[in-house]
Amino acid sequence: MLKYPFLLITLFFVIVTNCFSKDDWQPGYIIKNHGDTIYGLIDNRESISNSKACYFRKDTTSKTQLFYPQDLFGYRFIDGKFFISKKITVLNDTANSSLFKSIEINKKEESDPVKIVFLEFLIQGKVNVYHYRNDLDNLDHYFVEKDGVLSELKNTRETQVVDDKEAITEKKEYIGLLTYVMQDANMQSDILESGLYPESLINIAEKYHNKVCKNEKCIVYEKKTKLTHVVFSAYAGLSYNSIDFYIYSTTNYAPGSLFGCKLEFENMFVWDNNFYMTLGLTLHRFTNYKLTGDKNKASFVEYNNIGYRLENTNIEHWGSIRSLNVNINTLELNMPFIFNYTFSKGKIRPYIGVGALIGCALSSNKEFIYEDQNFQWKDLFHLGLVGQVGCKYKLKSNHSIYIELNLDHTTNTYIRNTILSTNVGYTF
Repeated sequence: MLKYPFLLITLFFVIVTNCFSKDDWQPGYIIKNHGDTIYGLIDNRESISNSKACYFRKDTTSKTQLFYPQDLFGYRFIDGKFFISKKITVLNDTANSSLFKSIEINKKEESDPVKIVFLEFLIQGKVNVYHYRNDLDNLDHYFVEKDGVLSELKNTRETQVVDDKEAITEKKEYIGLLTYVMQDANMQSDILESGLYPESLINIAEKYHNKVCKNEKCIVYEKKTKLTHVVFSAYAGLSYNSIDFYIYSTTNYAPGSLFGCKLEFENMFVWDNNFYMTLGLTLHRFTNYKLTGDKNKASFVEYNNIGYRLENTNIEHWGSIRSLNVNINTLELNMPFIFNYTFSKGKIRPYIGVGALIGCALSSNKEFIYEDQNFQWKDLFHLGLVGQVGCKYKLKSNHSIYIELNLDHTTNTYIRNTILSTNVGYTF
């Protein structure tokens, strides 16, 4: 029964992600190999793509120019990430590493292990630290540079079997390399406590620079974490739902209406600002349905003071019917709690989300009684899951409009309610 709603959601998701997922143009500049700096707009893509190429426009109406690492000295987003062109060796010296195995399979890469990439510049000082995400192993790699010598910071993991149990050990080779590079600053205790991630490496490099260089400050290029931003929006739309009564009857899919509001909590997740959370309130109105009996057992319905025996069978019993048109006249309040991911931070922002919801029936038709239970659900609260796809269009006023497609499924002791809805909203 849910085949067509799922097809609609899949189609909507494919359309918005394929059309708009690469639209995130931000102010920045490119630095040519001979030193010229050109300001414009740069497409901020995922880490792997940013390391491979730079997509640049002089303004919103200009044609996109594609620059590879050999074409530029580097590029930077204004007050944000800085990428610099460097030669690295992609063939690791560790025989059991996934990167080494991947390159063994790819004969072209094996024949030329040295390549030019854009490394993300984390900090510049007496030692420079860089980040690179490889498309071969999809892992984060970090490099340290001192006196023009670039070396990779490694932490090789090995799986060992002890007493028939597998255990993962870390070699932490980066500890020894940092100790050697920073041997003139007496920082052994700090290095031993360091980790192989941006914040820790930046902190170590900054401490080292301050110890050995008193005349100038180091430069941290890592983009500063934004404060959590709360956005309010209101929306209205139409729904299409079916109610399944556990005691052998169900309704058809019928139209309904909804309106609601929600809060969006942006910049909550420092590891990826494309993730955000929403907390909403949605008021659904359900009205006319066709109630159909089950093949295995009769159910009893009282509607407008008339009793009915509902039984979907080829053998008609005296006084029984197969279906009944009813108006349940119900208001249901749902509170969805959704984790969303937006595929772009540009003007057009497609997104997808999953989450949970709590709901309750606020009012219903007292003249509709099912199996001696008034349709004002005996279990007031019911729980469910929600899936969502949508697309937001950013306006000049920093407000936006959006359209969403949602699939909710709630349940309690007596009913299951499946709702497919679409709504249009406005963020203030």
